[in-house]
Amino acid sequence: MPSCSREPDRRELAERTGIDRAQVEALLTADAPPRRLDEPLTGAEGELGTLGELLSDPLSADAYEQVLDGPPERSCARCSVG
Repeated sequence: MPSCSREPDRRELAERTGIDRAQVEALLTADAPPRRLDEPLTGAEGELGTLGELLSDPLSADAYEQVLDGPPERSCARCSVG
């Protein structure tokens, strides 16, 4: 196999190893270093915020909606006025 002065790209890795390209992608992603939640992220419009700020927590969104809806109605014979 000829020696190159660069790392093989994903297509070349798939061809040379006989592994499906999707599997090569998954393996390379799994090998990537972890990212910090306080890491700043930038996009085309500039800084987007931190990774932690951009991740959504479905449980907290549900709790927030419950707060906006107000406390649940409770029936209580003692509490009835009239």
